[in-house]
Amino acid sequence: MSYIPVIDSTVLSRRDIAAKDGRTLHLLELTYPDFCYEPGQFVMVQLQNHGFQWSYPYMVYKKTEKGLQVLSSPHSSLYRCAQGDKIAIWGANGKGCTPAPSSFFVTEAATFHLIAPLAAACEVAHLIFIGTDEAAPLDLTPSDTIYVPEPSAVSELLPDTGAGIFMALNLPVLEKVMENTKPELKKQISIFVSTRIGCGIGACRSCYLHSPDIHTGIPVCCNGPYLPYCEIDFEKDKKCFQTFR
Repeated sequence: MSYIPVIDSTVLSRRDIAAKDGRTLHLLELTYPDFCYEPGQFVMVQLQNHGFQWSYPYMVYKKTEKGLQVLSSPHSSLYRCAQGDKIAIWGANGKGCTPAPSSFFVTEAATFHLIAPLAAACEVAHLIFIGTDEAAPLDLTPSDTIYVPEPSAVSELLPDTGAGIFMALNLPVLEKVMENTKPELKKQISIFVSTRIGCGIGACRSCYLHSPDIHTGIPVCCNGPYLPYCEIDFEKDKKCFQTFR
């Protein structure tokens, strides 16, 4: 476990992004001198007002001249922040998973903020969105996006050419997608593992998953948050997954 310094940071700007159905996300720029990361990593952010605040992980959307951008959903603590607010931040954390130049991504409205940063790092992103374009933040949606009404329709759109496939879905939706997905195709899929990350450095153990190969378990904050689908024991770890709304 390596030491990661905590940085005093400031919200430089906030851009409100809305879907046609009224769902909103905030794209915030945070100060972070000499920030360095790989796509697929996240930072931990803790608010610095009104007494003690829990820290939360945020996927890095983009590196900027003065720091970085993150996406916040309405149920995240950073969502209510405004320009000038003070925060504490540490990272980048997790294991980078730079997508291939042409990769496939699968998401739904509730988890779009988790997949969008990874898709933005891809030269040619093919997005499968479960839902209608009314629920998609079109400003951040790749030009090559297919909208499907049901999770069961996803499997027939996935490539069998060895291209990278990344999914960020609530667990019930993921299970329906996988019902019709061929076993050999499942080996190409990485999923966002939504266990509760508390520290971001593997110390608090709140995000660990069972593993037959690692006695102490898999620290998602260090080895993830994107992990190969076939490495996860859903029988044991199903209750560890959060639900996004």
